[in-house]
Amino acid sequence: MRIAFFMRNVGYIRNFEWVVRRLAQNGHSVLIYFDHEKKPVDRMMESSDKVAAEHMAVIQAEYPKVKYANLKGVFSKPRTVHSVAARRIRFILDYVRYLDPEFADAHKLRERAAVFLRPKVRKLVDFFGRWRWSKALMIGTLATLERLIPPRRDVVEFLERSRPKLVMVTPLFGHGSSQVDYFKACSHLGIRSALPVASWDNLTSKGAVQCRPDSILVWNEAQKEEAVKLQHMPPERVHVTGAHSYQHWFSWEPSSDRPAFLLKAGLDPERDFVVYLGSSRFIAEEEVPVALAWARAIRASDDPVLSRIGILIRPHPQNYGDWMEVDLTEIGNAVVYPLGGANPVGRDAKSEYFDTMYHCRAVVGVNTSGLIEASILGKPVHTVLFDEMKETQSGTLHFHHIAGEGEGFLRVARDLDEHTRLLAESIADPSQDEARDKAFVERFVWPKSIGDLPPVETFTQLITKQLHDPAPKRGRAWLPLIWAGRVLASPLLLIYWREHRDRVARNIERRRRIEEEKAAAL
Repeated sequence: MRIAFFMRNVGYIRNFEWVVRRLAQNGHSVLIYFDHEKKPVDRMMESSDKVAAEHMAVIQAEYPKVKYANLKGVFSKPRTVHSVAARRIRFILDYVRYLDPEFADAHKLRERAAVFLRPKVRKLVDFFGRWRWSKALMIGTLATLERLIPPRRDVVEFLERSRPKLVMVTPLFGHGSSQVDYFKACSHLGIRSALPVASWDNLTSKGAVQCRPDSILVWNEAQKEEAVKLQHMPPERVHVTGAHSYQHWFSWEPSSDRPAFLLKAGLDPERDFVVYLGSSRFIAEEEVPVALAWARAIRASDDPVLSRIGILIRPHPQNYGDWMEVDLTEIGNAVVYPLGGANPVGRDAKSEYFDTMYHCRAVVGVNTSGLIEASILGKPVHTVLFDEMKETQSGTLHFHHIAGEGEGFLRVARDLDEHTRLLAESIADPSQDEARDKAFVERFVWPKSIGDLPPVETFTQLITKQLHDPAPKRGRAWLPLIWAGRVLASPLLLIYWREHRDRVARNIERRRRIEEEKAAAL
């Protein structure tokens, strides 16, 4: 059967490669469409997208039933006032969720959502968000208005032409996400739909789910609870699959031995090493000073092992440029590797990343999914509650999954002195918290609730079942309500229309000047 899989950009193939392969092996045609909403922030990300596209071509060569295309330019019709109104409503709803008590400490997440609101709108939302009843009324009114705005005609026509039996969309959670339009079109056409959650933090650190897909596929019971309580999804639509993105970590073997890897990385092959995993730019905007302070504390440790241990700093793909000019000579037996950054998408990049984690003695980081991958391999995983990162460590809900007292695997230190002591202890005896670490993996990555069936198989079985379920009825909202939605939504957000039109004109003029400058340079 034909499955349409809409991904925001080509990088998401890293999260869903194994399920795409399995669906194709089971005989399904998988049509992958990349929105390319998120533009590369620098040359490294542009290169990363190129690697991902090349890897996508490899998958297609292996599985002819897998096709992919870039949607850039496909939905090229001018935006109407109603589509702009729908997007502005979504921005407000994405912000309102951070007024809930659960997000009281999520200051940086709340400010990120507020960027998309005009100051006067934010003040108004903050005022009505003070009381539970007024906030509920505001959310209900805005959500109803958004639902009454018909789906975009070009999206509906695209799905009518491609005729998929099921539509999957990921990640959806971007602020004001236009991917909501895919689900609205599915509801309008009576097409089955599914939202596979892309990562461990999506349900709590980004926007709200402003649609009702037929199914939501999450990793574990903790995410299911988040989907129900924080995203207000019907529990019968939320299904636990396990972390299919990480299934290969349970069976892979390193592609090189430890001395060979250390020589390649530029570290002493006779000594053990620890890895510092960089976090995304939003989580760790100024990470270099923090990581250097950490590395100096390791080297200055009284512990004879730590004082000589190798240090490998692996930058996050978004932050690699900050490390290009950093000199670690004074620290000794320390490297930034890979220096030019690497997003583990293709097979070679994944293998090198796996080797890094497999051969090290311990892993340290601020707040990144790589810490979970290290826990699968049974590595001691540490962090320090850095003052500079407070709002993106304890100030985020997903951090508490891994650092929760008694349940998380993360060894948390309040300062560098405590951290070096804990790190030395875990290197001397890696098995001291083995039971707790294993329990986390069995709860969060490969939960017992799915039994012995691997996450990839669980995911594909749920999708296959949904393919054979009766198709939902075509959405035929009462025509007067549709027009009521149009009439009510237009005046409410018409004030943005001129601003939007002027911004489009400025962007067109800016692109024209860039093209002229390029032509002149040639």
